[in-house]
Amino acid sequence: HEAGIRMLSEVDGALARAMGLAWSNPDVGFHDRFRRFAMLLDDGAVTAFHLDEMGVCAITTGEAMLAELG
Repeated sequence: HEAGIRMLSEVDGALARAMGLAWSNPDVGFHDRFRRFAMLLDDGAVTAFHLDEMGVCAITTGEAMLAELG
């Protein structure tokens, strides 16, 4: 936490479903996983939210989020 960055995960998909960001691919064992997204929070308030298109990693990269910080 020294850098002020925290990465989180979940195991049951409840938050992904609640946020409307769940996707599944049962053929490979993926059930209610998060779509790729990144968000910045300031004291618990979302200040930026980026959702990549399926199969793309562009606006959710570390570099993109650092640029968001200015």
